[in-house]
Amino acid sequence: MAQDVIISAFATPGGQTSKYRPVAQPVDIFKDRPLVIDVNGIGSDTWMGPSDTERKPREPWGGAPFSREAARYRDRDGSVLRKLLQQRARGVEVRRVALVGFSAGGTFLHNVLDSEVDRKMVDAAIYLDAINFAKMPSGVVPKASWYGTAAFAAGAIHAGFKVREMNDARAGFLGPLFVTSHTHIKQSKSLEAQVANTSDSSLLVYGAAMNMLMTDPKFADIMGRSVVGSMQTNLRSLADPPGPFPITIGSPQGVPPPNKTWDAMPMPAIPRSLGNFYELDYGGTVGADHVFQAWYAQGAIWRTFLAPRWNAVRESPYTVAGLGDWAACCQGPGGNPGGNFAAGFYKTGPSMLLGAAGLAAGFLAGATLLKR
Repeated sequence: MAQDVIISAFATPGGQTSKYRPVAQPVDIFKDRPLVIDVNGIGSDTWMGPSDTERKPREPWGGAPFSREAARYRDRDGSVLRKLLQQRARGVEVRRVALVGFSAGGTFLHNVLDSEVDRKMVDAAIYLDAINFAKMPSGVVPKASWYGTAAFAAGAIHAGFKVREMNDARAGFLGPLFVTSHTHIKQSKSLEAQVANTSDSSLLVYGAAMNMLMTDPKFADIMGRSVVGSMQTNLRSLADPPGPFPITIGSPQGVPPPNKTWDAMPMPAIPRSLGNFYELDYGGTVGADHVFQAWYAQGAIWRTFLAPRWNAVRESPYTVAGLGDWAACCQGPGGNPGGNFAAGFYKTGPSMLLGAAGLAAGFLAGATLLKR
């Protein structure tokens, strides 16, 4: 029997914090329990071992171990997932793949999405305060750093246009899913000069994705057409408490001070939501806010986006992973033969007209880091 796979890059609470795992990663909410593969990086943030004589940081935000682990699995055609799944999911008939990265683990997701082969294999990418891109001395983030991530995000936004072919009687789970959740944490002045923080990087990805939708010929079908503002209508479930509140995160769990208490599960701001692209802004500027992303926001995102998507119709054409480009994989509107949708799919959310002018505005919003 086919099984869904979640690749968790630094997002699984372990050791003394493993008691938070059922809240952070509630696998029991899925009709079919997914396989969770933990990816925790290789080596140190600063150096690999005695043979690494320079012992200098390889990436200013700590992502070096995750780049190394991706390199361990990378095949000749650039795929990271193929060998990873062969080695870590032996005997499993993989149905769908979700990538979840927390903090520096986002670097692993970038490495996977840099591969065009892998982008076609991924059903969902979820960044938990995890999108960082290195800047050049000029302050610009080079295209090679963000292209793969933005290309996947563009596919998620594109889904919001494609569903309009279905006359609003469509499946709410077509097209890839992209979620970036972040705090307002800023690094030191020296690091901010080297690395775009998660708020800025989320905006950069959105702007770059919108630019692709405007300029890439494969997206030429969308101009002047309306887009679904949200493919998931029950966003309020993000604020559903996963257990008793209040909760406190801080020194008792080994998290640097100050301690912080949440009286209730917060509802994040949602500054950008188009198709299957979601940016969730939880605010906060301290270490506890960062850890909250992995321990509590992650579970809320699974419950709101991933579980409804995977629990819908498990044998629908696109939601079975590995079919390649979702828009072209199957006959019929949106990839569904005959356009017949079984019970379990949600109706459309609010829509907006987004022609060339609207797309341009979205691109300009994130253009500052792309060029100066």
